Amino acid sequence: MNLGAFVLLGLVQGVTEFLPVSSSGHLVIFRQLLGMDSPGLAVALAAHAGTLGAVLAEYGRDAVAVAGAFLAGLAAAPRRGDPGFRVAVALLIASVPAAVAGFLVERRVEALFEDAALAGAGLLVTGAVLYLAGTRIRPPAAMTRVDGMGAGKALFVGLAQALAIAPGVSRSGLTIAAGLACGLRGDEAARFSFLLSIPVTIGAVAVGVMDTWNGGALSGGPVLPALVVALVSLVSGVTAIRYLVARLRRGGLTPFAYYCWALGAVVLLVARGL
Repeated sequence: MNLGAFVLLGLVQGVTEFLPVSSSGHLVIFRQLLGMDSPGLAVALAAHAGTLGAVLAEYGRDAVAVAGAFLAGLAAAPRRGDPGFRVAVALLIASVPAAVAGFLVERRVEALFEDAALAGAGLLVTGAVLYLAGTRIRPPAAMTRVDGMGAGKALFVGLAQALAIAPGVSRSGLTIAAGLACGLRGDEAARFSFLLSIPVTIGAVAVGVMDTWNGGALSGGPVLPALVVALVSLVSGVTAIRYLVARLRRGGLTPFAYYCWALGAVVLLVARGL
């Protein structure tokens, strides 16, 4: 892969990780239908690090405040009524389904990421969820904030995130749609979704590093391509987050549904040779 391909890879990762159109689906499609080689583990980890940096750039202060409130609540029971503590508890509850799914089935579904047709089908599913969220979910009279979600709603969002382990199924799309279904404002649903992505992304990077560190798979890797991918995914990720939050404040998710349907249908037709 030349340097331009790594720039494209970082751009695709950064934009599609946060817009509700499935980064996994787009990466499978680019690799399979455009004949792109595997970028290698170091570059893949750099892409995740870049998107993690994008979330921290936008929500890092929020994440630190929530973590501080959680620790304060553990130390002093009266502090457990603070909004930050309730957000932390909601995030912990919502993280459980994805952690369980990752532990039980992630290795078994890795082969699915080699099939562009499955990614196309996943995009059609994502489109359906986004369409329902944009056209069928009506905002309640009193919009719910993240700190008022409760355990049941947090678990519901977490289950939505766990479903995104399949290629073509958007993590941000499903979690934001689930948040909207729970009565969250659009920007609050995005906030919860992106805060929820922090432990998932950190865990994915940590597992990748630990799985390969002893074998030396990261030593002597392509430093420049990894840096390019990390930087491009960070900058494009920040841009995508800001655009999506602005979009949710003034509109819905329906345009993304049409995009997922169109791309998914094209991928299925091409992959099946029709």
